[in-house]
Amino acid sequence: MSNMPLQEQPPTLDVGDKRIPVKRFELLNQLRLAVSRLELDEPRHGLPKIFIVKQQKHNGEAEFCNEISTYEGLQGLQGTVIPILFSQGLLNGCPALILLEAEGMTLRDLAKLDESAVPEQTIESGLQQAFRELHRNGAIHCDPNLGNFLLCKNGKIVVIDLEEVNFSPRQQSWELSANLGNVEYLMSRFRDVRYPNRPPSPISYWEGHSAINNDGIGSDALSLPFMTGLENVV
Repeated sequence: MSNMPLQEQPPTLDVGDKRIPVKRFELLNQLRLAVSRLELDEPRHGLPKIFIVKQQKHNGEAEFCNEISTYEGLQGLQGTVIPILFSQGLLNGCPALILLEAEGMTLRDLAKLDESAVPEQTIESGLQQAFRELHRNGAIHCDPNLGNFLLCKNGKIVVIDLEEVNFSPRQQSWELSANLGNVEYLMSRFRDVRYPNRPPSPISYWEGHSAINNDGIGSDALSLPFMTGLENVV
């Protein structure tokens, strides 16, 4: 549990036709007001005592609906590559997802630690495994942000933001896929944060992959935007 301040008045949580009393409410990040940790006095209605709630953002209905569809489409990866979705509900009247907490540290926070704390190979291997599973299930993650990925104690990477995931009926091979490019891109951004004085990468993955697409290769990335400065995006 973190030491962030708690909200004085617990919020209202409605799941189906039941109002569930909340004992404690805690924002996980002051910059991500949509994500919070809730604690009940005891497990009830199929929910554990402590869990995560992610609210729909302002004007974010499309992203929220896409995240729900992604959890449903990747049900087999819940609890391994992505968090477990318990249910949907209303937090203070706002649509929200109720999720099992994945305990770990974001890649952005890890990059700020001493480099001996976590070897880069551990992170890259975890990313490879996570993105391979997404690839096998026809999913393309379109928001490779260091804050969207957790490294857990077991060395596994968990993808904690699924608002911008697309499903492609015709996937390229893993070697030509946007998902492999995500691994390379995230590792480059990780090194940029860990070594702020290092020479900048000669070319971003997205720019290079866009150029490849002009030759008719890597078509599963055609819908992905060119992204820069993702370490500043929350």
